[in-house]
Amino acid sequence: MPLPNGSHRCCRSWITGFVVAAIGGVSPALASAGCDGVNNNFIQGSVAGAGATHTSFVSNFAAGDVVTITVTRATAGSGTFRLAGANGANVFVDTVKGATAVVAYSVKGTTDTSLTAEIVSAGPQISISAVCRAGVAASQALRAMQVQLTPQVAITSGAAITGAVDTAIADAFSSSALAPITGGPGAIRFNLQPAADERERIPAAFEALSYADRPGQRAPVRRPERDWSVWVDGRGTRWVNDDGANEVRSTQINVTAGLSRKLGSDALVGLVMGYEDFRYDVASLDGNLKGHGWTAGAYGALRFTPQMRVDGTLAWSKVNYEAIAGSSSTAINGTASGVFSGDRLLASTGLTGIYPSSGFILEPSARIYVLWERQAAWTDSLGLEQAAREFTIGRASVGGKLSYPLPATASVSLTPYVGAYSDYRLSKDNAAPVDIVNLGVKDGLSGRVVTGFAFTSRQGATLAVGAELGGLGLTNQSLWTASARGVVPF
Repeated sequence: MPLPNGSHRCCRSWITGFVVAAIGGVSPALASAGCDGVNNNFIQGSVAGAGATHTSFVSNFAAGDVVTITVTRATAGSGTFRLAGANGANVFVDTVKGATAVVAYSVKGTTDTSLTAEIVSAGPQISISAVCRAGVAASQALRAMQVQLTPQVAITSGAAITGAVDTAIADAFSSSALAPITGGPGAIRFNLQPAADERERIPAAFEALSYADRPGQRAPVRRPERDWSVWVDGRGTRWVNDDGANEVRSTQINVTAGLSRKLGSDALVGLVMGYEDFRYDVASLDGNLKGHGWTAGAYGALRFTPQMRVDGTLAWSKVNYEAIAGSSSTAINGTASGVFSGDRLLASTGLTGIYPSSGFILEPSARIYVLWERQAAWTDSLGLEQAAREFTIGRASVGGKLSYPLPATASVSLTPYVGAYSDYRLSKDNAAPVDIVNLGVKDGLSGRVVTGFAFTSRQGATLAVGAELGGLGLTNQSLWTASARGVVPF
């Protein structure tokens, strides 16, 4: 209805709306009542004459709604246009005043769930129209990466730490001479120990090759068991979630070190420290999650038969995350970023056996580890507060590894190995669901295979490679771990 002095006002608020839209690569979202109202021409009109004003008011927008407003001027440079939030403060003012101005505004969901669009004529005609589409706000995309990707960071670190501790315990309980560097799939391990006399190395090598029980071979001289050992373990992991719409690619490095002390021949305790560095890229959200963290903890083991042992680990980690999502080139307030931290607790236990037979060595195992992480509330760069959340994630595994030490030449030995494991992942999270699916780790049963080999010279020099492929049986997911290790005698 016309108002005095040629002014016009349109004030409408919709309660219902159902429009399905999609933003490149993310799941469909439902339009809000406000967005539905815009699409029914609630921001539309034109005025002419100095001081003539047209005001449109629409409420009930949701975070992620993208309102695209077109302002057309009969004469460039004349008339004004502004967009204001619920508190009356301007969220956009057209200062360029071109003949045609197109503004895409992304609703943050704070003070802009109601919007007022106002045009004022300076004489020549000025008109306004708008459309709206539901979408994922940059802050929502940021939250999606936090909720769905940080558990994958945690479970990858859990695998690295527990794997490193398990190998360190096996090294400490080994009665034969060990090379200064050993390792497994995705790991390189340096065992720092006193140098052995050359006269001890050769018999110990024959013992490791299972020659002791062969006719004509003298019993090797066994080196005294060491009580202390220092070790360092490195692991590189690449995880890919390729479901087409929401592809995620990551690189994560874990370095773990420890100190072991044997308490007699069948028990030990130790301290462990670790560092992790990671980056997860999500092309569909134009964003990434990266960060680093430190770990400290303790472990212990008991060998209750010559072939069986049980162990346990408890560790605490402080992890710092940095995330960014969205593109500022297509929408106002289209980029969100922020930093947050997490406190993580890891607990694990396992049962491992070792059975040599006919030159082969079989190592069956059953292991479980669980991680609890709490992340404090934080505020992103757009001013939206992200709530505190807690999650739990774990993995139970059963399987085994088979190796066969053999002489390659008179001075070099070769030890290949293969292994297969069945993994079951389970998680729980108290965070509210986000409308972006398939970014993170999937719960359920999967398979994992490992393989590798090592060349070791009589002088102790070793060259080895290994690989691990996990996530077998999961749709569109794969987890690659690569290893390389070498020995420098000292």
